[in-house]
Amino acid sequence: MNCENKLTSPFFSWLDQFISQPPELHEHYSAADFSEFMRKETYLFSPRYAKKYVIIHGQDRLLQAVAHSGVILTPVHYGSFFLSGGAVVQQLKLPYTAIVTGRNIMPTEEQKLFWNGVHLRSSKLYQQPLLYTGTASPQSILKYLSKRGNLLGVMLDVREQGQKPKEYVFNFFGNQIYLNTGPARLAFLANVPIIPMTIQFDSLARRHHLYFSEPVLPCKDHFQVTQQVLSAIECSIAEQPEQWFFDMPNIFSFPHDPNVT
Repeated sequence: MNCENKLTSPFFSWLDQFISQPPELHEHYSAADFSEFMRKETYLFSPRYAKKYVIIHGQDRLLQAVAHSGVILTPVHYGSFFLSGGAVVQQLKLPYTAIVTGRNIMPTEEQKLFWNGVHLRSSKLYQQPLLYTGTASPQSILKYLSKRGNLLGVMLDVREQGQKPKEYVFNFFGNQIYLNTGPARLAFLANVPIIPMTIQFDSLARRHHLYFSEPVLPCKDHFQVTQQVLSAIECSIAEQPEQWFFDMPNIFSFPHDPNVT
């Protein structure tokens, strides 16, 4: 038997599935349970994992948009958000990277090591470097988006230590939250559409569902663009509030204090 046949034998197929299946998550899980699940899952990231355990919905919207320009994808800290980009790269064969904070200081060395590892594993899954705030220049980001087909993940719910961009009051799940309009302003400067992106885990089927909403076109009214994006995300995640990585609706119900991460 040659090496190829050995690796595709029933035994090795079973072993591969056993090793890299999603972590356990019982049916009636809490937000803390899901946070622990998501952290453990980052150690399983691989091209095979992103192909097998993520089901994509609305990919035609994305493919149609990237045929004409770069595109900004706007996730929030909900579900296995770092895995989203991996599915885009590994399943749709599209170039993707994400902007991540380079300014927030982790309170412990353990957390610093963990997040550095997450960023490293995500970058490997995306097959290109992440873009760190404070390091990546605005010009380099705009240049990246100017290339047709390039996808850039830009989180909506990020606040950075020492930074205080102007925030506005938005409606989210019937409550008021404070956010800046950075992703909408970037889309306007780059003249590219925004596609809201959310990912949600089905604990019974043990599969993630990745959703792409209708594109939101850039315009000078950054407030209205941001509210449209929030409304689309709200529709996608309303049924599974336990999958927030942190309590965004509560944390962002107050204006940002730049002295607190």
